[in-house]
Amino acid sequence: MWSDDEAIAALNTCKNPVLRICLYLALGCSLRLEEILGLQWTNVHIEDERAAAGEAYLKVDRELRRCSNESIEALERVNRSTVLFKFPRIMPKKATTTLVLKAPKTESSNRVIYLPQAVVDELYRVKKQQKEYRAALDKEYHD
Repeated sequence: MWSDDEAIAALNTCKNPVLRICLYLALGCSLRLEEILGLQWTNVHIEDERAAAGEAYLKVDRELRRCSNESIEALERVNRSTVLFKFPRIMPKKATTTLVLKAPKTESSNRVIYLPQAVVDELYRVKKQQKEYRAALDKEYHD
């Protein structure tokens, strides 16, 4: 557990924008790494009328995991798979695991988290940067 001073020092020291938003989400929202990596803009609500009233929030309903191919296939056979998306395998013949976007293990992990203003501000910066990348890269941009 970090003290307030340690958390502030980490945020002030971090220059990598990807790691910085991860720090904000971990420290400000108590998100786990798998939840942070599974976030999509459809889960982040910072631009509607409620957000303007200080009620910005995000919905946690997925996580990024590396799962064994055998377990994924077994769950799919019995229609119990919670896999939302399978990422393409880089080395298909050698890989025994697959990177997947999946529903959380427990129902209590599906939740709404209200965002502190510092996290909202950082998310705005990330969204603005992504728009700039999208405009600069045009068709080469992959969301």
